[in-house]
Amino acid sequence: SLNSREGNIVTKLIQESETRYFGFYSIKFPVDFSPKGMVMRVHGSDMTIVDTKLQYYYGFKQFLSRYEEELRNTTVSDLNDLPYLKDIYCLEPPTIGAIFERVENKNTPDFARTLDAWKWEDDITFSVKMLAQDGRAARYDEIRKIAKYSYRYDVPEKKRQLLAILSSLQSRKDNHPPSEHKFAIQFAQVDVSLLGEYEISVNYENNKDISLAMQTDNGRYTDRILLESDICSIGATSCLTLYKGKRNINGLEVSEWLINQKTLATTYPTLEYIFELAIHEDKKEGHSPLKLSMYYKVDLLKPDGMLSEAELVSLWQHITRTIKYYPPDA
Repeated sequence: SLNSREGNIVTKLIQESETRYFGFYSIKFPVDFSPKGMVMRVHGSDMTIVDTKLQYYYGFKQFLSRYEEELRNTTVSDLNDLPYLKDIYCLEPPTIGAIFERVENKNTPDFARTLDAWKWEDDITFSVKMLAQDGRAARYDEIRKIAKYSYRYDVPEKKRQLLAILSSLQSRKDNHPPSEHKFAIQFAQVDVSLLGEYEISVNYENNKDISLAMQTDNGRYTDRILLESDICSIGATSCLTLYKGKRNINGLEVSEWLINQKTLATTYPTLEYIFELAIHEDKKEGHSPLKLSMYYKVDLLKPDGMLSEAELVSLWQHITRTIKYYPPDA
């Protein structure tokens, strides 16, 4: 339980909170937590990468111009693969942006392409990078007879898929709910049916160096069941479970594991708090899973001013009790 000083600290931490949206979930946490990055991969093994960031229009235009110049000046290890930048496709007005067709990287043969797309809308920049192939060059004729599927030409097909994703990506304020049946990602929303197999995570941090991370995916398999795994780090001097079990939050069965672990055998001894939560881990009946984690590290050489264990647990409880799920087919 909290003493009066700890209670006041937690009250200040949570007194200004707002609802955020991720996937098909909503969760309420303090306003001083701001997005620090997203990792989003779609289309399964094709590993199409999607990203979003805040950016003003003129900043985007300057970036696009500099990026084009950078691609034009990029060299490759085999001169037969020049130029590195193969083509530029401007997005149709009123959409603002472009697709750069380039070699995948400067060390790969030029049949391996990347469609490198950038779009700007309402102070949000969208980036989508999709792999493609163009094996039509005469120097690939012989090897194409042996490995025709590795030296095919699928740029038009991949471009159509890319444009469909780009058109579906719409800007969204972080504290605004997505439109009906839309999938919420960092600063945006998207039609989830266009993503294929996906894996997405978003990170938030506040001014006290508390990190919150949310993750979801729709892969066929579950690689880690929270309560059956080991969340203690290899090399930790000690690992203590504060709570491990299940509870109900707004009609959802939730698995939770809260630990602290000490690492003393270093120049900078630390005490780390790792709190994890999982919902719909089994993905049964088409439900979208959610994994939420909170991380906080105490420098044991300078512990003054750090949050206490009771304060962290109380903050976690205040945040997690607000989780709600909005099934996509409801």
